[in-house]
Amino acid sequence: MLDGGAGNVKADDVPVGLVTRRVLLVDDDVHVSRALARVLRRFCEVEIASSVEDAERYLAQDARFDLILCDLILPERGGLDLYRGLVAQGSTLARRIAFMTGLGDDAPEAEECREVPCLGKPLDITRVHALLDAFS
Repeated sequence: MLDGGAGNVKADDVPVGLVTRRVLLVDDDVHVSRALARVLRRFCEVEIASSVEDAERYLAQDARFDLILCDLILPERGGLDLYRGLVAQGSTLARRIAFMTGLGDDAPEAEECREVPCLGKPLDITRVHALLDAFS
């Protein structure tokens, strides 16, 4: 599921003083979300949304995210829809989004938004680190 090992890390395992970066993870697959969140919580705070609608609710309440990792293809509205909505709102979060997909790094579905990074599954955690460093 993930490159880089999942481990058994809980949110409480990360010292509060070290959690400075926040990631919004948007994926309808609960197993992928949990595994990825477990890895990400080693070095950042993670919120999980199971749909674009859930993600929009999170962002309406608190937009302080360093990175939004959004599955490109979701049942109703996908990553492109979330991205387009952020662009239409003039949100700076549009520059902090990256797509995830089981179709690989060069997914044809992401072709129209080549300015948005696209990470193939299984995710390479070093690429997630690099995105966090670039966006923070």
